[in-house]
Amino acid sequence: APASGAVISDVADVDGDGDLDFVRSTGSGTGGVVTNTLHRDQGGYAYTSEPLLAAVNLDEYPRFLDLDGDGDRDLVTGHDLHSGSSLYLHENSGGQLVLAATLAGTQGQIDAYGIDDVDGDGLVDLLCAPREAAYEFGLLSVYRRTGAFAYEAPRAYLTRHVRAFVDVDSDGDVDAVGNRSVRGHREHGPGSGAIRQYGAGTPGSLGIVPVLGASGPLQTGYANGELRVVSALGGASGLLVVGLQSSALPNIPFSGGTLYTSPILFSWPIQLGGPPGLPALGSYVLPIAQFAGIAGGLTFYHQVGIFDAGVAPGIALTNGLAVTYGF
Repeated sequence: APASGAVISDVADVDGDGDLDFVRSTGSGTGGVVTNTLHRDQGGYAYTSEPLLAAVNLDEYPRFLDLDGDGDRDLVTGHDLHSGSSLYLHENSGGQLVLAATLAGTQGQIDAYGIDDVDGDGLVDLLCAPREAAYEFGLLSVYRRTGAFAYEAPRAYLTRHVRAFVDVDSDGDVDAVGNRSVRGHREHGPGSGAIRQYGAGTPGSLGIVPVLGASGPLQTGYANGELRVVSALGGASGLLVVGLQSSALPNIPFSGGTLYTSPILFSWPIQLGGPPGLPALGSYVLPIAQFAGIAGGLTFYHQVGIFDAGVAPGIALTNGLAVTYGF
């Protein structure tokens, strides 16, 4: 962070000319004036400079993100104030960054921005976490998008300090990473369905635990929802079990394992892709559309066992996964 100088905050090809542009923050840090400037690469180490909201005291960590899901990089930045804040969303319109929305903040200076479709409606939403590194806890804010640059009022969650938003376990949702990683979840309104990961799996080859996740919309009739297994043995066979209740039955199906749904309603044999025999590179995707016809509002509980000769039980287990189908 710039104490009295400048820092390159983020890099992206804003105007689609094949050169990387960057946004720079310059100022005196918290309590002083901080400005954001877009620098466009003109080739040959030549850059043009475009101040962003020159009259506003901005934060030190603007980010290029595809806020509206149209494939180009927009920009989000915020107020450098700890007693309330605002977020400024710039739309990339033909390579020009145009202020498209100003959102009320729930906290002070932002350290991490991210995007994810947290409610499974097909629109990416905005995630923000504060800079308060000196404190153990902060507020993680979720802005659910309802239109091009239209958002609901933010929902704030108490969490530990977040440095970045990234899909750590490749299960299809974004996780929060900081001094304590927080596994991602999706929040949904009535009728939209819901996802909840619970429990802990058992390791496969090389000690890597396979992960079971899902992505939405989890409403019957949609074709883009899916169940997903990742970080498993490549090319392995497995068994997906589904029940109507969650459980935590110890030492089933082997000593040290835990069965996370019981009684089992039905099972589904699966075949993972990926390089055969290579640990952690196997994956499997099952479209939710295959379950079309399930009554909305029902919750099913899932777990997958992966046959893996590289571990003593001969099988690795995923976490449990609760999926509530919308209507």
